Amino acid sequence: METTNNNGYMKGFIPYAVAAAVMSLCGGFTASVPTAIATAWNADASLTFITLAYSLAAAAMAPIMGKLGGALGRRKVLLASLGLYTIGQLLIAICPANIPMLLVFRFMVGIGAAGIAPSIMAYIMVEFPPEKIAFGFTLYLALASGMVVFGPTIGSFIMSAVGTPDAWRTVMWVCVVLCVISVILCFVMAKDNPNIPKGSMQGFDRSADVRCDSLHPHLRPAVRLGRSYHSGVYWRCCCLPDYFGHGRKEGCQPHYERQIHRS
Repeated sequence: METTNNNGYMKGFIPYAVAAAVMSLCGGFTASVPTAIATAWNADASLTFITLAYSLAAAAMAPIMGKLGGALGRRKVLLASLGLYTIGQLLIAICPANIPMLLVFRFMVGIGAAGIAPSIMAYIMVEFPPEKIAFGFTLYLALASGMVVFGPTIGSFIMSAVGTPDAWRTVMWVCVVLCVISVILCFVMAKDNPNIPKGSMQGFDRSADVRCDSLHPHLRPAVRLGRSYHSGVYWRCCCLPDYFGHGRKEGCQPHYERQIHRS
């Protein structure tokens, strides 16, 4: 099987790996922060909203941020997302006892997180040789999972060491410092591949298209998930990888199409 000679893919992965580690570590750090805030502000009734604001924003914005990464470039979206993530953490650290304001800042952090993960996964799919893609995802998931495991323990230790009702602010400041370091590293080291054509946002709102074009010479799927043909939702995949024995290297003839009717 023909492979791409990209000897610098691991070096190029360093800023993305650092971004993944910092985001997961900060997520672990702040696992107990919503409870600490609710206790310090006597706002137990708002604990659920404080906890879910981040997750809801991240889940809602992930498809949009992934599409933006294809249209604008991984580097721009990664830096913008890290910047928003960092600013959100900073604003939480200095936030007065105001629940609506805190929720806005938590949403900001969630939107920033939504753009980081797709950028990392896109780098692995595009830049890693096809035989190393599984290794790339294993490395990414190991970093993210490992930091999530250690983060809550370290965050709880910091709050216990400070020992004040506002100890959670110290945890947030630690996150801000780590995020700033990550932004600087990504700004210096992260690069876009000029050989990968950028996509377009055209039609995204109309049909909720999710495309993944020109990922690799041996991996060129065009996947569309959207409302079309009036009667339902179609899923189409063209040119599945030729590893499976039925992909096509030239052209893009539909290989599989099925309709999923709405219940």
